[in-house]
Amino acid sequence: MEVVANVGNLADAAVAADNGAEDVGLLRSEFLFLSRTEAPAEQEQSDALRQIFAPPGTIVVRTLDVGAGKPLAPLPPL
Repeated sequence: MEVVANVGNLADAAVAADNGAEDVGLLRSEFLFLSRTEAPAEQEQSDALRQIFAPPGTIVVRTLDVGAGKPLAPLPPL
């Protein structure tokens, strides 16, 4: 049985690995944006993703899942 974890940032990935997760089942990329009033710079996003992807293995990434239920302050409402 494969053990995978859903994560939103590097700290989540580290905790998951420390607790036996073999891979990332879902990286919720919108978590890089949710608690901010301005969008993270491209380099900051790249650095965060590079660190999460550093361990070998499989990672499933959900691209920016936002909308009416999860508005982002840096983006105008739809």
